[in-house]
Amino acid sequence: MSGFRDPRVTFVSSAAAAWGAETSIRLIAQELVKRGYRVRVVVSSETAAKFFRQEPGINTVQISHSHSSRLSRWRAFSRYLLTTNEPTERVVVCSVNLYMLGPLSILWRRRDVLTAIDLHDSFSSPMMRARIRIMALLFDRAIYISNFIGGMVSKNRHAYLIPRPITAEIQQEALPVNPLKVGLVGRIVPEKNIELAIDAVAPMANTELHVFGSSFGSDHYAEELSRYAAARKAPVYWRGRQDADSLYKEISVLLVVNEREASGRTVGEALARGIPVVVPSRGGAGEFFDARHEGYVWEADSGAKSIRLILEGIQADPSAARSASSLGRLRVREERSLTRVVDQYASALGLPVAGTELM
Repeated sequence: MSGFRDPRVTFVSSAAAAWGAETSIRLIAQELVKRGYRVRVVVSSETAAKFFRQEPGINTVQISHSHSSRLSRWRAFSRYLLTTNEPTERVVVCSVNLYMLGPLSILWRRRDVLTAIDLHDSFSSPMMRARIRIMALLFDRAIYISNFIGGMVSKNRHAYLIPRPITAEIQQEALPVNPLKVGLVGRIVPEKNIELAIDAVAPMANTELHVFGSSFGSDHYAEELSRYAAARKAPVYWRGRQDADSLYKEISVLLVVNEREASGRTVGEALARGIPVVVPSRGGAGEFFDARHEGYVWEADSGAKSIRLILEGIQADPSAARSASSLGRLRVREERSLTRVVDQYASALGLPVAGTELM
């Protein structure tokens, strides 16, 4: 197409809904469009298609498949991509269910199509991590969002550590501490370890736990959590999904309790607004900041007790917590700006960085 850069960039996702990863991919895609590239996003769910179509510059394609099995999805995506790819195209696979597309790289290389795997999930199963490591080798590039995730890829010249972009510009004016509103943000699934947050706040005075998110796959876990919180007499409020600008205005501190959090987009979103963050000593969430000055890290071996001590400290001295989060905000704005991250992403895909002329 006249006036556009080559090659075309295609992102591929089988996500059933738009979560943190999809938000990040859309931001990257939007910036590539602004730089003059043709960007295509291929998805299978109507919810994901609607999310990406909110950006008119992105060519969003929703494909259909007859069954919900992984094999059916793989066949549908394979068939579509093999019949529509262009010479020298860049194809980025963003869903674990589609990492099996790796073998297609062998066919695509005949047309100089470059393939990349975008790694942003953690897995507790050693067998699954080994499978991901093998599948990643079939792609031309491996992009991983944290050093914690990087353990699943072979470190070589084709592997790139690229964090997720954070774009929030508005800093919160005040830190509500009466009561202290502790926020959990994300999917309500067992691996998020929400019981631990309930245990931490249940004995605390003048403290509330606000859970922003929705169930993923089944409502049974959410129902179990409600009963668990009631039994502990913990002040827990289930707020459902809300947009970032709204929910962060309502919390005093962001808490992450998943010890295998790949990175945690919510950590960056909170820090960018000057909100204190409390993250586990394990996982990738702590890579957003310097734990000595810019945020708080609870010891995974101590669990709820460690979380509670930190929250009580924030409650007692909110000004110190505010100072720490302000320093974290500066780091996030510098290291995870959209321009910087997309420059890194473009470089990994073999594309010119910002500021070069259209080809």
